[in-house]
Amino acid sequence: MVKDFLNDSFLIYKKALEHYEINKYFSNPPTQEERSYLQNNSFFRFIKVAMFKLAVLEICKLIGRGRNDHYSLYKTHIKFQKENISKFNSDEQLILLISDLETKEDAVQKLLTLRNKFYAHTDTDRVDPNLFYVEMDEIFNLVFLILNQMCFVYSNNEHKNITVNFKPEKFNLIKNLIEDKNRRRMDIFNQLRLGKEPEI
Repeated sequence: MVKDFLNDSFLIYKKALEHYEINKYFSNPPTQEERSYLQNNSFFRFIKVAMFKLAVLEICKLIGRGRNDHYSLYKTHIKFQKENISKFNSDEQLILLISDLETKEDAVQKLLTLRNKFYAHTDTDRVDPNLFYVEMDEIFNLVFLILNQMCFVYSNNEHKNITVNFKPEKFNLIKNLIEDKNRRRMDIFNQLRLGKEPEI
């Protein structure tokens, strides 16, 4: 039961991280040329926002404390303690990590506000929580460490690795689109320079 629960939790985390990494690339690509292209393309702006929403919805499954947050790390830790799974009661590193997450309550509440008032529902009295990427990074890192430590404790020294499919350094779509756009511009310029009707 515990093993299946942890595997499911890791899958949720991986989905959240995948969406988050895509959003971060679309929000802050490595070059100014990519940034300009993405900012001026409505489709990619939509993708950026959609990926962020999905990342928030998924990570909140792990950091929420609501009745329907079945994979909540807080509730999971308490549940394991109540079931007297001694491994989870005595592991100092796990207890410390849970405590660290509790110190990030402000960022957690911002994420939950986004989920509850902006994405899962549309409340009329909502106030933008003004969440920053540095806060998101901290939450994602802590959640991974907690899940990894839970796995480590339960499986006797076995750690999990998360492999994200999206790799910014290997994602060449935007670069290729920019190159194609520049090549078409140059073709049009050369045709005009030669007095020809440009092929558009």
